[in-house]
Amino acid sequence: MTCEFDNLLDQAAMYAAGTLPPDEFEQFESQLLAGDSEHLHAFSEVQNVVDQFLHEEQSEEPNLIVRSNLISAIAPSKPDPVFASVDETDDTLAEDPSAMVILRGDDIGWRETNVPGVRSRNLFVDRELNRVTLLLKLEPGVVFPDHEHPGVEECLILEGDLELAGKTLHRSDYIRIPKGGQHGVPRTRSGCVLLVISPLTDAA
Repeated sequence: MTCEFDNLLDQAAMYAAGTLPPDEFEQFESQLLAGDSEHLHAFSEVQNVVDQFLHEEQSEEPNLIVRSNLISAIAPSKPDPVFASVDETDDTLAEDPSAMVILRGDDIGWRETNVPGVRSRNLFVDRELNRVTLLLKLEPGVVFPDHEHPGVEECLILEGDLELAGKTLHRSDYIRIPKGGQHGVPRTRSGCVLLVISPLTDAA
């Protein structure tokens, strides 16, 4: 179905429902009276639905299926959501809040950080709020340098173990460090993968 016919269906539904602006109403009606095949076909497509919706007498509430069909006919069509493909070497989409992004686990492009044995992958960067959501991957035996926290940091253990603040955290464990919080030197024995949400200035 072409975009032009979709628009004609919208007009036909609004004409049948009596909601078309007067000038467009007269123009559409004149096309019907003239026997224009496209206008007649569009009107026949929606007439039964509109009649049922507007004149249904069997119940106080309109039939939900009829209502849904009418709304679908009148409402402007919306494009299907676009799932953006993320290139391993490009973080552009991580900084685009308008993009709907799916990143498969097998497609994660890890990047080296300034800490030996630690790699990262930005998932979402919000520069306006100075926040970043990222994955960190620590190799076995890594000791992460102690660091300050200019804002709240959240951390969820996805794989492995992490020793932090005198505790050993494992898969599904969560820790939140407040602004200015101290947790000692993080380290891992077997390696780990972390989901981290933190201030941009605190990212690895």
